[in-house]
Amino acid sequence: MDVLTEQEILGRVAAGEQSALGVLYERHVRSVFRFALAELRSREDAEDVTHEAFLTLATRAKSIKLSSDSALPWLLVTTRNLCRNRHRARARDLARRSEVEMAAEVAGSETPESAAELNALRRAVAAAIDGLSVDDRRLFELCIEGDLSYQAAADSLGTSHGGVRNRVSRLRAHLRHILKTNKEIQL
Repeated sequence: MDVLTEQEILGRVAAGEQSALGVLYERHVRSVFRFALAELRSREDAEDVTHEAFLTLATRAKSIKLSSDSALPWLLVTTRNLCRNRHRARARDLARRSEVEMAAEVAGSETPESAAELNALRRAVAAAIDGLSVDDRRLFELCIEGDLSYQAAADSLGTSHGGVRNRVSRLRAHLRHILKTNKEIQL
């Protein structure tokens, strides 16, 4: 397979030829891993992302058109995106942990007034979510409440990454506005 171009090897990967994927893996795994390690600063996470990058290459091989004779640029862009997704997931997890810790503190020092405010806020959030369109509620479940990346949500919904990103941004702004308005009304 050494005389084949990487686009031709990628065609063989698309046809299900495992040895072709092995050729691309052997050629590029070190570069992809080093790139992921530099981005994530965790050997375990870099190994996971490297695996995901090659898995993505294998599953999308039919639709990949290489801009050069090397799959490495495509792999590095995919790795960068996977690293960004990993960073966003960590930030969401950290935010959730912080919210849980704050809720635990509030629950521990809960006064009747703060308990009532917390319950009112919960009802307002539930009402705001119930008031969303079916599509927006699905985006909320996938991207805000769930851990899906914008690209994974786009793939699930059959739309573009940019469309999901823009709709989620508008959805967050809409929910913030509703909750802010609700808080002002109660004060």
